Amino acid sequence: SLHPADWDGGGMTQFIANTLASNPPKPGQRYIPFVPRTGIVIADKLDLMPDVFQLEDQLDVGSCVVNGQGSQIESMLKVAGRPRDISRMAWYTMALKYENRLGQEGLAPADALHVGYTMGVCDESAYPYDPNLRAVDPPQVIYDLASKTCIDRYECVAAIWDNWNEEKKIDLVLAALNERIQVGFACQVSDSLRHLSGPWQTHNYIPVSYPNNPSIGGHYEDFIGYDLSIRKFLVQGSWGTKKPDGTPYGDGGFVGLPFSVVNSPFFESWIIRGFDGVEIAEEPGIKLEVVNRYRIEARIIPKPAELGTT
Repeated sequence: SLHPADWDGGGMTQFIANTLASNPPKPGQRYIPFVPRTGIVIADKLDLMPDVFQLEDQLDVGSCVVNGQGSQIESMLKVAGRPRDISRMAWYTMALKYENRLGQEGLAPADALHVGYTMGVCDESAYPYDPNLRAVDPPQVIYDLASKTCIDRYECVAAIWDNWNEEKKIDLVLAALNERIQVGFACQVSDSLRHLSGPWQTHNYIPVSYPNNPSIGGHYEDFIGYDLSIRKFLVQGSWGTKKPDGTPYGDGGFVGLPFSVVNSPFFESWIIRGFDGVEIAEEPGIKLEVVNRYRIEARIIPKPAELGTT
């Protein structure tokens, strides 16, 4: 079920789209807002495809959330020189169990991140991607393996409860990408997404607009680049490289989506900053998080030399 980005395989895509919207954080879940680096320079165009470890095909399983989040982790590890193949099926079923929905399809992104943070993930070799396991709670040995390598930190770029306008959401995504961080996102998608082909810059995806272009469900993908001149994101999905009829899907499985996709229903966006000791370091300083008439919230990131001092 795994398709390296440079392999012209595939053909098993079933186009499953049933991601759930994340609710405000439950007790014990983390909500750390992403804050861009001071003075970050936004390039005219950016392509993080060389960082991609492999392109996934979720087959007929609604596992796009962990496919996307797994790809975010794998990209970070590849850049750090520690390439690793993450088990999507173990993570998927562990998260379904956490949601008390084992046997159903789709996940809420915040729940999957929480499971990766508290329970961890294991390797594909330990628990392969077998669709027959979609309703099976992994054995304890898999939980034990997963607990050894966990997400260290994840942050929210845009939540469905944030009142960001289009340009602010775009600016936040661009800032994260320019820190070489892949940005995962979920939203409702239209049938237009299933018919894209050719170079990603030429794709004409039509976002959801009721009633003229209805949703086919929720989907999770990763922003891995963009081109400001055409206002499009380069996106890594998990629908393989070919459509069910055998014709090519997207641009080798990657697609180009307009910046306006950030306005799609229940759009939310997340980054994974640290995993198993590998970290895309946050800029030292004070990060302002919340300011209103009642309170100010901020976080302090010390310089390495300041750790251990008062």
